[in-house]
Amino acid sequence: MKNGYFFLLILLGSIIGCHKADSVVPAPDGLYQRWKAGNSDLYITFLREGIVLYGRDGKSISCCSGPGYFRREDSVLVFEDVVPKPLPFELPVATDCAYVLCGRVELRDWQIISLTADRLVLNTGYGDNQIYIAAP
Repeated sequence: MKNGYFFLLILLGSIIGCHKADSVVPAPDGLYQRWKAGNSDLYITFLREGIVLYGRDGKSISCCSGPGYFRREDSVLVFEDVVPKPLPFELPVATDCAYVLCGRVELRDWQIISLTADRLVLNTGYGDNQIYIAAP
């Protein structure tokens, strides 16, 4: 009889435990926020839509590059063959670029080395790992 109660208690606990696991909402991904380079005043912002923006306000542009468009494959940000997406706002027009000749700018895939709530380490394929801290 004791074995029957013990088995029933284990079965009931398993059912309740499985039900709770189904109702847990996954934690939001910490990548999608604004980051500041650890060794300079450079800022980078990742949007959930697959857009990377530059500058403190996310609206910094240069004559030869604008936002980057990516798709995420586990810990890799892939920039090749990604369709541009609509931006949530208009970027300013670069006015000093009339005589600038730009070659084709291709971003290499970026590897996320580590990601915590307040620290991001990226390998962008251009040398050493880049360390970013969460920006307010």
